[in-house]
Amino acid sequence: QKWSLPIKGQISEAALVGPTLAILMRDAGHKLGDGFSRVTLIDTATGQEATILSVRFEAQNLGVDPDHMRLFVGNGGDGSVSVIDMDKKFVTKTIDVANSAAGVGVDTKTGTRYILNRLGGSEIYSWPKDSQGLIRMEAGKWPSELVVDVNRRTLIALSHYESALYLWNLDNPTTYETFSLGVAHNTGDSLGDLAYDADAGVAAVVFTETGNVVVADVANKKILMTTNFPELNIGPNSGPDGAKIAVDGTKNQIYIYDSKGAAVRAYNYTSGQLVATIAL
Repeated sequence: QKWSLPIKGQISEAALVGPTLAILMRDAGHKLGDGFSRVTLIDTATGQEATILSVRFEAQNLGVDPDHMRLFVGNGGDGSVSVIDMDKKFVTKTIDVANSAAGVGVDTKTGTRYILNRLGGSEIYSWPKDSQGLIRMEAGKWPSELVVDVNRRTLIALSHYESALYLWNLDNPTTYETFSLGVAHNTGDSLGDLAYDADAGVAAVVFTETGNVVVADVANKKILMTTNFPELNIGPNSGPDGAKIAVDGTKNQIYIYDSKGAAVRAYNYTSGQLVATIAL
């Protein structure tokens, strides 16, 4: 043994590329609050840490190209691959390799369509009327749901990792505003659900990784309800569809479908009281 080096964080995978050891830490970014996985590069001759690189979300696999001194990192969270130049020790590019139209919304006033491509690099595209081209928009960290409020001229996307809503002005959608929902960030692939009542301007979100449910007045940036339901908590790595949610702003009610309990429960979101339970 020539050297030893303590690594901060849980090691997911490691690979040797020439004289450099690459150590993948899938969940390192969650402790830092940004959600990005990290790759630590170590000089095997000295045992010294050369650098720590940020890749994308839920990085899971490493691939080595020894002839060209490249490391490929598979980012499961958004279906991309980060390419690392191991000589220069930096990320040269991120390639979007997967695609999924996880959400589609239409601005009926202008005819512009909005497409959420969650597994293609955490992207949102606008598709203007009478245009054959897609325009990529800045979309933050792993948006997982998308809705359009035509009357309030707002595009709304749910950020799974940040537990927040991203808000764009439909008349000038070049930048977005972040509306934090005030609950813990998520770290895995247990995707929740977003519902929106456009008449009331009220959004309801269930995060199945933690069991948190949040109801928010989007127009006024006001949280109306925050409740944790332990029975909805399926942990970080159980995939999507653990629970679904709907909202009715005229009745001040939300409806939660719990796949484990096989029931729909109705709650008044102003009082937090259970209104009804329907067994399925």
